[in-house]
Amino acid sequence: DVDRSAAVDGRGREIARNGIVAMAAALVAEEHPGTTVVTDSITSRQLTSFIEDKLGLKHLRFKRGYKNVINKSKELNEQGIDSQLAIETSGHAALKENYFLDDGAYLAVKIVIKAARLKKEGQTLDSVIAELQEPADEKEIRIPIVCSDFGPYGDKLLEDLAEFVKASDELSLEEPNYEGVRINFPDGWCLLRKSLHDPILPMNMASDKSGGCTEIKAVMAEFLASYDQLDLSVME
Repeated sequence: DVDRSAAVDGRGREIARNGIVAMAAALVAEEHPGTTVVTDSITSRQLTSFIEDKLGLKHLRFKRGYKNVINKSKELNEQGIDSQLAIETSGHAALKENYFLDDGAYLAVKIVIKAARLKKEGQTLDSVIAELQEPADEKEIRIPIVCSDFGPYGDKLLEDLAEFVKASDELSLEEPNYEGVRINFPDGWCLLRKSLHDPILPMNMASDKSGGCTEIKAVMAEFLASYDQLDLSVME
């Protein structure tokens, strides 16, 4: 239905997830310096650094769901805060100049135009996001909740997790945070949240060192072990 975008550069490397967000933000930055980019909740630390430090924009990491990021971007504009781009790592993208339509084809055309202009200058598309760093290790685990009242059960678990982090000397809560519990680890981060639609707790992890997600997973597994309404076989 052409509501998402991704790209492939001249060397055959995909530009997706954090990469497509960075690409869209870079295109917006050319005409709207300082604007706020609204994204979903699972974007990386490195993407925030690219948007804010390299492009000079502002990054608001919000919630999963393309309608959530679009509505948040609209809300910012209504408050007098310029926000030209709402985009998910899934590739859903909406631009203010295109009436905040969830329109993957529109972003794809903007990328093609940029690629053509770069070719005239002897450059390639990947040069736009050359300074975007990637985590050394990334992982997503989807943990089923097996009880019927999975909503309240998930809510209580997340409340307990926040208290667990507050009591830790090595971990800290990411603030502000708008979805689930996002935890800062010494070499990475973890986000545990409720699925938008299913009895599942998606857990996203990223680390700045190779194999770091194994260490993050071990900490999370220890916390989750006492919750008997979770199918923790997916952690193995």
